Amino acid sequence: MDFSRRSSYSNYRTRRKIGNTRFSDRRTNSSNYSNHSNYSNYNRDRGENTNSRQTVRQGRQELSIPPELGTEELRVVPLGGQGELGKNSWIFETKEEILIVDSGKSYAPYNLKGGVETFTNNREYLKANKEKIKALLISNPHEEYSGDLINLIEDLGITEVHLPSLVANFWQENLESKKVKINIISSNKENTKISEDFSFKAYKSSFVSADSFCLLIKIKEFKVF
Repeated sequence: MDFSRRSSYSNYRTRRKIGNTRFSDRRTNSSNYSNHSNYSNYNRDRGENTNSRQTVRQGRQELSIPPELGTEELRVVPLGGQGELGKNSWIFETKEEILIVDSGKSYAPYNLKGGVETFTNNREYLKANKEKIKALLISNPHEEYSGDLINLIEDLGITEVHLPSLVANFWQENLESKKVKINIISSNKENTKISEDFSFKAYKSSFVSADSFCLLIKIKEFKVF
């Protein structure tokens, strides 16, 4: 029996069990990664799928669709940024409308192979409900909050954004070419109405990035700070 194959297969399975943090075992021997080819051979011998990314994608498609909202209900969903660094993004959804707050990205670990440089959030649900999207709010110029701005606009066909002036100035030419309506966020405004269901008030924040805001979002009778 080829014990090198079994050892490589065991190492790979251990890393897969860690899930999203599978690359945090940087203290382990780098030979674990170099033995990936042996694992692929092992799987091919057994007739199994060797494409782990495809498996992840298939798993995401099996996620159940959330129930339809009532007229007095609110759904708040974090797309990312919870328990991880980067990819900050939230969805606020009523029966008829969706508001997206932030669109961040994160960077791949330095030892990740395969040409992957950044990670973004899964937005399949938003694509399926893009007609409900009213606007995108960005609270912070940092890439963890606004790094995926342009890609999100292109994928979902967003036509209106509310941005800090620093972000607006940086992306102004790109946004104007896509005919996106640009609104500058200011703490001087008493209340900014976005749609029938959504409005917000901005407060200056002492974050690591300049021109950052905390947002008080008003959704019908709900308020989320």
